[in-house]
Amino acid sequence: MSEEKQPDHTLLRIASSKNRIVKSTLRTRRQRQQKKEKAERRRKRQNEEEQLGDAAPEKPQPRTIESSRIYDDETGQPLTREQALAINDEFTLVLAGEKKPIHRYHHGAQTHKRFPRFR
Repeated sequence: MSEEKQPDHTLLRIASSKNRIVKSTLRTRRQRQQKKEKAERRRKRQNEEEQLGDAAPEKPQPRTIESSRIYDDETGQPLTREQALAINDEFTLVLAGEKKPIHRYHHGAQTHKRFPRFR
């Protein structure tokens, strides 16, 4: 399965074309070709899975930002849910007495720091 990919010169041809009709024709031709190649790869993979059964290779995982991220000692491992909650807990400082709680009263669409006076 070590197929070397040839450079795709059709992209340059499509981009360099000034005529919009020719450009759209080339683009649709290329898209059809890509769709055929994708279907061919899919059928080949399905046939291989049927023939090999349990010994079939795993399905390819999509490449995402998270899956391609490399963790090292400087960035550290991601926090667990409990650690993240402990850091972001807004009441720990209030309960420890280090911070005074903010009271906001809602009256209508306005938010007030103190209760509005009625006269």
